[in-house]
Formats: sequence, structure tokens, C-alpha cells
Amino acid sequence: WYALVKNLVNYDRELAVEVGVIGRKGNSIHYDIFRHAVIFPLKHTNGVVLGFGAKSFSKTAAKYYNSTSSLFFTKNKFFYGLFESLLLYKKPDFFIVVEGYFDVVRVIQDANIPCIATLGVIVSKYLFFVTSQYVKKIFFCFDGDLAGLKANFSVLLQDFFFTINKIFIFFILLPYKHDPDSYLLQNGKLCFLLRIKFSHSFCTFLFSYSFFHVL
Repeated sequence: WYALVKNLVNYDRELAVEVGVIGRKGNSIHYDIFRHAVIFPLKHTNGVVLGFGAKSFSKTAAKYYNSTSSLFFTKNKFFYGLFESLLLYKKPDFFIVVEGYFDVVRVIQDANIPCIATLGVIVSKYLFFVTSQYVKKIFFCFDGDLAGLKANFSVLLQDFFFTINKIFIFFILLPYKHDPDSYLLQNGKLCFLLRIKFSHSFCTFLFSYSFFHVL
């Protein structure tokens, strides 16, 4: 609970609280925010670390959590893996957009494809604004469950005209209870590439989803 706090002797603890790496209880008790977890540095496209994300091993804590919003970091305007993808692939043709940190690691490592993650499943117009500066196509690959389907639907709720004029959107639908990490781990690169090849276009998914709800 206090590993980082003990090493901040020569640093401003209030600044550490402000940027979200330690917490404060009462007026004087400080504790580590990121503990019992795998921690991921969240980097700006210039490589500067602006915050941290984590996947917790604790059964009592939230599964995923991030640095709190600050002057340096805004959760809904940040995409994990963007710096790494641009560094590795220079001028990518497209991005795979996923939900989790481990999904990004697995897609880049096993499929050798540029991949970024939203910090949460809510997709904002800012995602389209940022990605359109680098690519003309993005493939959404969310979890194969109801939450993943709703996340795909949230994409449809964005500015339609901006979407079809600036960037081409596709949806990769995974089997039930799979996420990109588990699917690649179980089925391998070739099967994942086939999922990309037979992905649904924006219009196809829009009409299919609408038909599904009519029924």
C-alpha cells in the first residue's frame, strides 16, 4: 500500500495526488493508487508518459482503472497503443480498436497489426478525429458479449457524416465470451486475419443491427 509513497520523500506528494499516482485519506495519510496490478504507461504520441493504466489482480478492487484526469491526462481523449503503433509501423494502413490493454499487447505481438485501445468502451467522436490523422480505415474489435455489442452500437451513434467522409469503419465480431486477447491466444494469427477479412462494413453492421432489434 505504501511502496511508492515511501520513495517520494524528495517529491511533492500533493502533486503526486493531483496526477493520480497516490491517494490521500484524511489530511495526512497517503497510499499507492496502483497496487496488486499490472501497470501500463500511457504515452503521448511524442513518447512522454502522461498517466498510467492498470489491470488489478485483487478480487475486491475494480478490474481496470486509470490515472485520474489532470492537466496532463484526459481519459476520453487518450488511446493506449497509439504511440507504440506509430513507432512500430510508421505509416499504418489501419488501426484495430479494442477495449483492453492486454488486447493491444496481444494483437501487436501475435498478429503484428497496429492496435489501440479506448480507456473504457465508450467511443467518442474524438477517436475518429485522432485516427483520421493517421489512417483511412479502422476496425472495431470489441468483446464477444452484450457489452461488446453495445460498444459497437455506440460507434453508430457518432456523427455519421464525419464517419463516412473521413474514415472507413469496419466491425470484427468475435465468438461469445471471447476478447481479442483470448481469441488470438486460442486460435492464432490466421484466424484473426480471416475475421478482419470478413469484417462488417459500417452500413452492413448498421442495417444488420437494426434488423436484429426489429425482430
